[in-house]
Amino acid sequence: MATKKQPDLVSMFLAEEVSAIEDHISDDEIEIICFDKALLNDGIVKKIRANGKLAYVYTLNTVDEFNKAKSMGIDGFFTNFTGLAIKTMR
Repeated sequence: MATKKQPDLVSMFLAEEVSAIEDHISDDEIEIICFDKALLNDGIVKKIRANGKLAYVYTLNTVDEFNKAKSMGIDGFFTNFTGLAIKTMR
């Protein structure tokens, strides 16, 4: 009998405060740190990436927010306006 191969799962940590990011940034099981757009700045993105993690932001909904995130080199984000996001991020 063949065994089913399980998909590779990615572990994401959702942070609402900088202290939560700092508490979990060295956790080897976490691959993505996702944080509120209010925390978005160059320093936090650089710190996350320097620790080998991907930086995701939630919830971006305006052209200005998309552009700010893009300029900081984030790896991904959540939005309520997918069409606008795709148009802006091109």
